[in-house]
Amino acid sequence: MDGARVLWGRALGGPPAVDEILDFARFIDATFGERDDMAPLEVRSALFEQLVRDVDYWCDYALKLSTRPSPAGAGSDVRWAYERLQRFATSDADRRAIEVVCHDTLFGLIHSILVSIDGGSRLADTARVDLVTEDGASLGPGLHELFFDYLAQANLLPQPPDSAEA
Repeated sequence: MDGARVLWGRALGGPPAVDEILDFARFIDATFGERDDMAPLEVRSALFEQLVRDVDYWCDYALKLSTRPSPAGAGSDVRWAYERLQRFATSDADRRAIEVVCHDTLFGLIHSILVSIDGGSRLADTARVDLVTEDGASLGPGLHELFFDYLAQANLLPQPPDSAEA
């Protein structure tokens, strides 16, 4: 990824291009081996791309509500928290820190959900879950690892701040 790319893949032109994502998916299958029971690369890549878009949306939502004078979009039950956070988010570095924490937290949540789907949590003692396409092809195994590999390949993992931002 080039130097114009901003934290979390928010480049001036948007998220990674579909061909970049498909190239990464092919790399993963070449590395880990393609399996007959796996869905096409495009389906798994589309899932990961959508998850990143959803994280970007909700972090942008949280950032806007925590930095605007009146967090009108927040419900009355949580508006107090955004108003309190506004008192701390006074600089660009503060806003960037909020964005990093939000992305890190939501990516961590997605990782935990994918671990459960992959059978790596207590859920496996009760039931096994598999994400499948409408054709019945499995998107797994190893979704939790593949998701973070996708984030790393697409340069979407947090980067340390520039010395001027710290």
